[in-house]
Amino acid sequence: MSEPVEDRIQEEARLRHVLEIVDQQIEKYSQQLGLRKQEVQDIRKNFWDEVTVNMTNDTERLETMTSIQQEARLLAEREHSQGHSERLLRLLYRMEDSPYFGRVDFKESGLETESIYIGLTSLLEQDGETFLVYDWRAPVSSMFYDYSPGPAQYMTPQGEAIQGEMELKRQYVIRQGKLQNMFDTDLTIGDSLLQAALSQQSSEQMKSIVATIQKEQNRIIRNDHAKLLLVQGAAGSGKTSAALQRIAYLLYKYRGRLEPDQIVLFSPNPLFSNYVSNVLPELGEANMKQLTFQQILHERIGSGYEVESLYDQTEALYELDQEGSSLRKKMVAFKSSTLFFELLDTYIKHLSRQGIVFKPLRFKGRTVVSEQEMSGFFYSTDATLPMHKRLSLFKNWLHEQLKAFEQDERKKKWVGDAIELLDEETYNQAYRRLRKKGSYTDESFDDDKKLRAYLRTWVVKQKTAGLRRRIDALHVIDIDEIYVRLWTDYLPGMPGMPYAEDMVTDTVEHIRSKQIRYEDAAPYLYLKEAVLGFPSMNSGVKHLIVDEGQDYSPFQYAFFREMFPGSKMTVLGDLNQSIFHQSGVSHFYDQLPEWVGLQDAERLKLTKTYRSTKPIIEFSKCFLDTAEDIEPFERSGRKPVLVQAANEEQLMERLVRDAVQAQQNGLGTIGILCKTRSESLKLQQLLKDRLEVQLIDENTAKLPAGVLLMPAYMAKGIEFDSVFVYGATKRFFGPEEGKLLYTICTRAMHELRLYAADEVTALMERVPRSLYDLE
Repeated sequence: MSEPVEDRIQEEARLRHVLEIVDQQIEKYSQQLGLRKQEVQDIRKNFWDEVTVNMTNDTERLETMTSIQQEARLLAEREHSQGHSERLLRLLYRMEDSPYFGRVDFKESGLETESIYIGLTSLLEQDGETFLVYDWRAPVSSMFYDYSPGPAQYMTPQGEAIQGEMELKRQYVIRQGKLQNMFDTDLTIGDSLLQAALSQQSSEQMKSIVATIQKEQNRIIRNDHAKLLLVQGAAGSGKTSAALQRIAYLLYKYRGRLEPDQIVLFSPNPLFSNYVSNVLPELGEANMKQLTFQQILHERIGSGYEVESLYDQTEALYELDQEGSSLRKKMVAFKSSTLFFELLDTYIKHLSRQGIVFKPLRFKGRTVVSEQEMSGFFYSTDATLPMHKRLSLFKNWLHEQLKAFEQDERKKKWVGDAIELLDEETYNQAYRRLRKKGSYTDESFDDDKKLRAYLRTWVVKQKTAGLRRRIDALHVIDIDEIYVRLWTDYLPGMPGMPYAEDMVTDTVEHIRSKQIRYEDAAPYLYLKEAVLGFPSMNSGVKHLIVDEGQDYSPFQYAFFREMFPGSKMTVLGDLNQSIFHQSGVSHFYDQLPEWVGLQDAERLKLTKTYRSTKPIIEFSKCFLDTAEDIEPFERSGRKPVLVQAANEEQLMERLVRDAVQAQQNGLGTIGILCKTRSESLKLQQLLKDRLEVQLIDENTAKLPAGVLLMPAYMAKGIEFDSVFVYGATKRFFGPEEGKLLYTICTRAMHELRLYAADEVTALMERVPRSLYDLE
């Protein structure tokens, strides 16, 4: 409700005072930043002038390295200080626009009432002790999100519950330093403020939601104890936003103990990564690492393979005929199943006893070490040792075998011939090295013999360098053949194995052609890393966040477990958006703790959806088999519209006209969503010279404004002011594709329109006629 005039006058006076302090802070940190920048420039410019370089002996070398390290530490400290000042200034400039958004008046038991103002960051009075604004992540600020006026409490960092009475909860709309409105409310976030926030246009990047965090979202953000946090959230429920605010909260709470590069976010594609990349900088924090699983596949499998992406797999399944699609779907389903995951784990255990396929080490057509010799040595090592230790022994043994081979090889005629062809500079380098080692004096009668012996060793080592690299990289182990034999030799012998001969044939053909289909990529990589050893460079990662978690298979989660050992994990997903053929493994949330090896799991559910208007949500829910857990926020809007045209030409005219009208109505981003990439390309040609559209695909790095055309699966996690569903027909959307249509429709914030020139999809029969308009 509105406040008395006197109250408003007091609030405006306080706001002016806070802004004065903000301006003073801006001036202070601007001066500091200028000094820090100059210091950094001076240190970089004079770095080597400050370092004493002397490499004459071990003592001098040590002093030189110490001097370099001291100067480097000084530079790093000044750069860190500069970065800190820059982040503070960014926040202060934002506070100039809106220094706070909330207030609670809290009377702690036995003490006076305190007015607690809440904003993006903390701000102190000139005395350096009195808080004018509390950071939204501070313990005391949690009451704003969790309680209504009445009994309330917050937890101190030491775990003590501070109890008392919340006498007032107030929210502010402050823009450009002016108090536009304020509300006293008994809700977490007053409807007026949330309505205003949700009614705004979408943007090219996700925004921070700290002013409108809901109680259930706050439970996600401030949960810092669960080793595995599983979040099932309806489309538009704010699960991704909450996860990003959670990162900001963790960085705040564990300042000095947790760095941004110790947090990794797995996102669906580069477009989504860019879409969320502005949230943490808005909050004054550096971004965490962002990865896609496709990046991992290309990095870890190697450039010698053609690795299919999830999107290429999806397109291929859509384009296959009925019979071919059915077979491929069965392959995808089996290779993403818990059963196959368990079978492959059993196979890996089997490989510790027998079955690893080795490739011989050859030199000039001759065998240095045969596959039989490799197998014999490897399986003679202690089978109780971890695989990486056995492989370390194996590599050492191989290097010894190669060393013995090189000694014999030095005597061969080809080595002498190669020496005769060496240039003068190579001879001079060899001469200098021998003199440095004291092996060449210019006085000994056998100096020339020593020189030629050195050159023989050097020539052989140059020629065998590739073999040493093969040993170090364990390229003597044939992962392709090991994976093939899983299918040809191991799986057929498993009782009750639901395998088909054509599945085996297809898999073997693709692997031997160096083409790895997406459904094979994660199992193949998991097998490869289990045999050769998982990378350990990520052991410093402390928090792993997986968005669109329902789209990952057991193999991918097991890979996360091995790649990020000891890391806490947050998994965000929505089983109703399981639109890929490997998605939505039955009992996903029940099985996931076992896949990642973290049994201490907490589960949270977000049922209220905020992105779309209530009419859009009520319409979209009809495409799901079960939608009881989806509750729309009470935001009004126009009903979705179904546009039916007599032919394709008329449909194009309507679509173009509607897009132009939407832009004139102030809808900044319009997403025209097709089922597939191929249909998007066709529509792009049809719209050519009629409407300016931008085609978005998996290589698009940044979401532009305007009219965007893309396949539906690229739009996951993204929102648009208006969504046009192109091709809402039986040909494109069969009865089993309700989740896909639901996912598409819930991208719309304010307007939803479906277009069909052919017979409308049977899924529309599920929708009561009262929930949409027909044009």
